[in-house]
Amino acid sequence: MTENKPRRDALLKPAVVLTSAACWWLTFTFAFGLGEPSGLDEGIAKLVRALTALSWAIPSALSYLVYRRYTRRSTLPTNILDVPLPARTLVTHAGIHGAWLVPMLWGAVAGSALLPLVIRPEATMIGVGMAAMMTVIALGIAREERKERVAAEEFTRRIEQVRGAGTRVIAEVTEVTFESEWRHQNPQFTVTARFATPTGVQTATSELFTDPGDAPVVGGTVLIWYIADGTQPSETYMEQDVNSIREPGAAARYAAPSGN
Repeated sequence: MTENKPRRDALLKPAVVLTSAACWWLTFTFAFGLGEPSGLDEGIAKLVRALTALSWAIPSALSYLVYRRYTRRSTLPTNILDVPLPARTLVTHAGIHGAWLVPMLWGAVAGSALLPLVIRPEATMIGVGMAAMMTVIALGIAREERKERVAAEEFTRRIEQVRGAGTRVIAEVTEVTFESEWRHQNPQFTVTARFATPTGVQTATSELFTDPGDAPVVGGTVLIWYIADGTQPSETYMEQDVNSIREPGAAARYAAPSGN
Protein backbone atom coordinates (compact mmCIF):
# COMPACT_ATOMS: atom_id res chain seq x y z
CA MET A 1 0.00 0.00 0.00
CA THR A 2 2.82 2.44 0.91
CA GLU A 3 4.66 1.69 -2.35
CA ASN A 4 1.58 2.67 -4.37
CA LYS A 5 1.12 6.02 -2.58
CA PRO A 6 3.73 7.99 -4.64
CA ARG A 7 2.16 6.58 -7.80
CA ARG A 8 -1.31 7.67 -6.70
CA ASP A 9 -0.02 11.13 -5.80
CA ALA A 10 1.64 11.45 -9.23
CA LEU A 11 -1.71 10.72 -10.90
CA LEU A 12 -3.62 13.36 -8.97
CA LYS A 13 -2.65 16.39 -11.09
CA PRO A 14 -3.35 14.66 -14.45
CA ALA A 15 -6.69 13.57 -12.99
CA VAL A 16 -7.47 17.19 -12.07
CA VAL A 17 -6.62 18.32 -15.63
CA LEU A 18 -8.80 15.65 -17.26
CA THR A 19 -11.82 16.07 -15.00
CA SER A 20 -11.57 19.86 -15.14
CA ALA A 21 -11.45 19.70 -18.95
CA ALA A 22 -14.55 17.52 -19.00
CA CYS A 23 -16.40 19.86 -16.65
CA TRP A 24 -15.51 22.96 -18.66
CA TRP A 25 -16.69 21.30 -21.85
CA LEU A 26 -19.93 20.12 -20.27
CA THR A 27 -20.55 23.54 -18.73
CA PHE A 28 -20.23 25.42 -21.99
CA THR A 29 -22.00 22.75 -24.00
CA PHE A 30 -25.03 22.25 -21.80
CA ALA A 31 -25.20 24.83 -19.02
CA PHE A 32 -24.58 27.68 -21.49
CA GLY A 33 -26.50 25.94 -24.25
CA LEU A 34 -23.79 25.96 -26.95
CA GLY A 35 -24.36 22.34 -27.83
CA GLU A 36 -27.67 21.47 -26.32
CA PRO A 37 -29.75 19.54 -28.90
CA SER A 38 -32.74 21.45 -30.22
CA GLY A 39 -36.10 20.15 -29.11
CA LEU A 40 -34.70 18.65 -25.92
CA ASP A 41 -37.36 18.18 -23.26
CA GLU A 42 -37.14 21.00 -20.72
CA GLY A 43 -37.20 18.59 -17.79
CA ILE A 44 -34.33 16.57 -19.21
CA ALA A 45 -32.44 19.78 -20.05
CA LYS A 46 -32.71 20.96 -16.45
CA LEU A 47 -31.52 17.57 -15.19
CA VAL A 48 -28.50 17.66 -17.51
CA ARG A 49 -27.62 21.17 -16.35
CA ALA A 50 -27.92 20.11 -12.71
CA LEU A 51 -25.68 17.08 -13.28
CA THR A 52 -23.19 19.31 -15.07
CA ALA A 53 -23.03 21.61 -12.06
CA LEU A 54 -22.63 18.65 -9.71
CA SER A 55 -19.82 17.23 -11.85
CA TRP A 56 -17.56 20.03 -10.65
CA ALA A 57 -17.37 18.26 -7.30
CA ILE A 58 -14.98 15.74 -8.87
CA PRO A 59 -12.11 18.09 -9.94
CA SER A 60 -12.71 20.16 -6.81
CA ALA A 61 -12.24 17.10 -4.58
CA LEU A 62 -9.15 16.03 -6.51
CA SER A 63 -7.70 19.55 -6.22
CA TYR A 64 -8.27 19.44 -2.47
CA LEU A 65 -6.32 16.16 -2.33
CA VAL A 66 -3.46 17.82 -4.22
CA TYR A 67 -3.55 20.65 -1.66
CA ARG A 68 -3.45 18.23 1.27
CA ARG A 69 -0.66 16.11 -0.23
CA TYR A 70 1.37 19.26 -0.90
CA THR A 71 1.15 20.57 2.68
CA ARG A 72 2.06 17.13 4.04
CA ARG A 73 4.99 16.41 1.73
CA SER A 74 8.00 14.70 3.32
CA THR A 75 10.68 17.10 2.03
CA LEU A 76 10.24 19.63 4.83
CA PRO A 77 13.18 20.42 7.16
CA THR A 78 13.42 18.15 10.19
CA ASN A 79 13.45 21.20 12.47
CA ILE A 80 10.53 22.97 10.76
CA LEU A 81 8.28 22.69 13.83
CA ASP A 82 10.80 24.76 15.83
CA VAL A 83 10.31 27.70 13.44
CA PRO A 84 7.62 30.32 14.23
CA LEU A 85 4.42 29.83 12.28
CA PRO A 86 4.73 32.83 9.88
CA ALA A 87 8.17 31.70 8.71
CA ARG A 88 7.10 28.05 8.68
CA THR A 89 4.19 28.92 6.40
CA LEU A 90 6.62 30.23 3.77
CA VAL A 91 8.01 26.71 3.49
CA THR A 92 4.89 24.61 3.92
CA HIS A 93 2.75 26.74 1.60
CA ALA A 94 5.28 27.83 -1.03
CA GLY A 95 3.75 27.34 -4.45
CA ILE A 96 0.62 25.82 -2.95
CA HIS A 97 -1.83 27.82 -5.07
CA GLY A 98 -0.09 26.78 -8.25
CA ALA A 99 -0.05 23.16 -7.09
CA TRP A 100 -3.84 22.84 -7.26
CA LEU A 101 -4.96 25.84 -9.35
CA VAL A 102 -2.70 25.45 -12.39
CA PRO A 103 -3.97 21.90 -13.19
CA MET A 104 -7.54 23.27 -13.00
CA LEU A 105 -6.59 26.04 -15.44
CA TRP A 106 -4.91 23.62 -17.87
CA GLY A 107 -8.14 21.65 -17.72
CA ALA A 108 -9.96 24.84 -18.65
CA VAL A 109 -7.60 25.26 -21.61
CA ALA A 110 -8.24 21.70 -22.79
CA GLY A 111 -11.99 21.91 -22.24
CA SER A 112 -12.20 25.22 -24.10
CA ALA A 113 -10.11 23.88 -26.97
CA LEU A 114 -12.62 21.06 -27.41
CA LEU A 115 -15.54 23.45 -27.85
CA PRO A 116 -15.17 23.50 -31.68
CA LEU A 117 -16.43 19.90 -31.54
CA VAL A 118 -19.81 21.43 -30.74
CA ILE A 119 -21.91 21.93 -33.87
CA ARG A 120 -22.74 25.61 -33.44
CA PRO A 121 -20.20 27.87 -35.21
CA GLU A 122 -20.00 30.41 -32.39
CA ALA A 123 -18.51 27.68 -30.19
CA THR A 124 -15.25 27.79 -32.16
CA MET A 125 -14.69 31.49 -31.47
CA ILE A 126 -15.58 31.11 -27.80
CA GLY A 127 -13.39 28.01 -27.46
CA VAL A 128 -10.33 29.63 -29.02
CA GLY A 129 -10.76 32.80 -26.97
CA MET A 130 -11.25 30.95 -23.70
CA ALA A 131 -8.31 28.62 -24.36
CA ALA A 132 -6.01 31.57 -25.11
CA MET A 133 -7.11 33.50 -22.03
CA MET A 134 -6.76 30.51 -19.70
CA THR A 135 -3.32 29.70 -21.14
CA VAL A 136 -2.07 33.20 -20.33
CA ILE A 137 -3.47 32.98 -16.79
CA ALA A 138 -2.06 29.49 -16.19
CA LEU A 139 1.42 30.46 -17.43
CA GLY A 140 1.42 33.62 -15.30
CA ILE A 141 0.44 31.80 -12.11
CA ALA A 142 2.89 28.95 -12.82
CA ARG A 143 5.75 31.44 -13.29
CA GLU A 144 5.01 33.28 -10.04
CA GLU A 145 4.56 30.10 -8.06
CA ARG A 146 7.82 28.72 -9.41
CA LYS A 147 9.66 31.84 -8.19
CA GLU A 148 8.04 31.35 -4.79
CA ARG A 149 9.15 27.71 -4.65
CA VAL A 150 12.74 28.59 -5.58
CA ALA A 151 12.88 31.21 -2.81
CA ALA A 152 11.35 28.71 -0.36
CA GLU A 153 13.96 26.09 -1.27
CA GLU A 154 16.75 28.50 -0.33
CA PHE A 155 14.90 29.44 2.87
CA THR A 156 14.49 25.74 3.65
CA ARG A 157 18.22 25.15 3.18
CA ARG A 158 19.07 27.93 5.65
CA ILE A 159 16.58 26.56 8.18
CA GLU A 160 18.20 23.14 7.96
CA GLN A 161 21.85 24.11 7.76
CA VAL A 162 22.23 27.50 9.45
CA ARG A 163 19.49 27.30 12.07
CA GLY A 164 20.18 23.62 12.61
CA ALA A 165 23.96 23.82 13.03
CA GLY A 166 24.79 27.52 13.54
CA THR A 167 25.53 29.56 16.65
CA ARG A 168 22.47 31.24 18.15
CA VAL A 169 22.68 34.81 19.45
CA ILE A 170 20.30 37.60 20.44
CA ALA A 171 20.74 40.60 18.13
CA GLU A 172 19.65 44.23 18.53
CA VAL A 173 17.47 45.62 15.74
CA THR A 174 18.98 48.78 14.24
CA GLU A 175 16.79 49.25 11.15
CA VAL A 176 13.36 48.07 9.98
CA THR A 177 11.89 48.61 6.52
CA PHE A 178 8.30 47.78 5.59
CA GLU A 179 7.15 48.18 1.98
CA SER A 180 3.50 47.12 2.42
CA GLU A 181 4.06 43.55 1.26
CA TRP A 182 2.44 40.50 2.79
CA ARG A 183 2.87 36.76 2.30
CA HIS A 184 0.12 34.44 3.49
CA GLN A 185 -1.38 37.36 5.50
CA ASN A 186 1.96 37.98 7.28
CA PRO A 187 3.81 41.30 6.81
CA GLN A 188 7.27 41.19 5.23
CA PHE A 189 10.03 43.30 6.79
CA THR A 190 13.65 43.94 5.92
CA VAL A 191 15.52 43.96 9.22
CA THR A 192 19.11 44.91 10.04
CA ALA A 193 20.48 43.83 13.40
CA ARG A 194 23.85 43.78 15.15
CA PHE A 195 25.18 40.99 17.30
CA ALA A 196 28.31 40.04 19.19
CA THR A 197 30.68 37.29 18.03
CA PRO A 198 34.07 36.15 19.39
CA THR A 199 35.74 38.33 16.73
CA GLY A 200 33.66 41.46 17.33
CA VAL A 201 30.27 43.01 16.59
CA GLN A 202 28.71 41.96 13.27
CA THR A 203 25.58 43.03 11.39
CA ALA A 204 23.11 41.05 9.34
CA THR A 205 20.22 42.08 7.11
CA SER A 206 17.40 39.71 6.23
CA GLU A 207 13.75 39.49 5.32
CA LEU A 208 11.58 38.68 8.31
CA PHE A 209 7.96 37.49 8.35
CA THR A 210 5.94 37.78 11.55
CA ASP A 211 2.41 38.05 12.79
CA PRO A 212 1.29 41.71 12.53
CA GLY A 213 1.40 42.14 16.29
CA ASP A 214 4.95 40.75 16.49
CA ALA A 215 6.44 43.24 14.03
CA PRO A 216 10.12 43.99 14.69
CA VAL A 217 10.96 47.41 16.10
CA VAL A 218 14.19 49.40 16.28
CA GLY A 219 15.69 48.86 19.72
CA GLY A 220 14.04 45.47 20.01
CA THR A 221 15.70 42.11 19.44
CA VAL A 222 15.69 39.24 16.98
CA LEU A 223 17.34 35.84 17.05
CA ILE A 224 20.19 35.14 14.67
CA TRP A 225 21.95 31.90 13.88
CA TYR A 226 25.29 32.21 12.09
CA ILE A 227 27.97 29.97 10.67
CA ALA A 228 31.45 31.44 10.95
CA ASP A 229 33.98 31.28 8.13
CA GLY A 230 37.22 32.48 9.60
CA THR A 231 36.57 35.77 11.37
CA GLN A 232 33.29 36.62 9.57
CA PRO A 233 29.88 34.92 9.63
CA SER A 234 29.51 33.29 6.22
CA GLU A 235 25.76 32.70 6.52
CA THR A 236 23.04 33.92 8.84
CA TYR A 237 19.43 33.06 9.55
CA MET A 238 17.12 35.54 11.31
CA GLU A 239 13.99 34.85 13.33
CA GLN A 240 11.66 36.86 15.55
CA ASP A 241 12.41 36.98 19.28
CA VAL A 242 9.27 36.30 21.32
CA ASN A 243 10.84 38.20 24.23
CA SER A 244 11.47 41.39 22.24
CA ILE A 245 9.70 44.65 22.96
CA ARG A 246 6.67 45.30 20.72
CA GLU A 247 5.43 48.35 18.85
CA PRO A 248 2.10 49.56 20.31
CA GLY A 249 -0.65 49.24 17.73
CA ALA A 250 1.43 47.00 15.44
CA ALA A 251 -1.36 44.44 15.02
CA ALA A 252 -3.62 47.02 13.39
CA ARG A 253 -0.90 48.88 11.53
CA TYR A 254 0.54 45.80 9.80
CA ALA A 255 -2.66 43.81 9.29
CA ALA A 256 -2.99 42.55 5.73
CA PRO A 257 -5.63 44.30 3.60
CA SER A 258 -8.72 42.21 2.93
CA GLY A 259 -8.23 40.05 -0.12
CA ASN A 260 -4.45 39.99 0.22
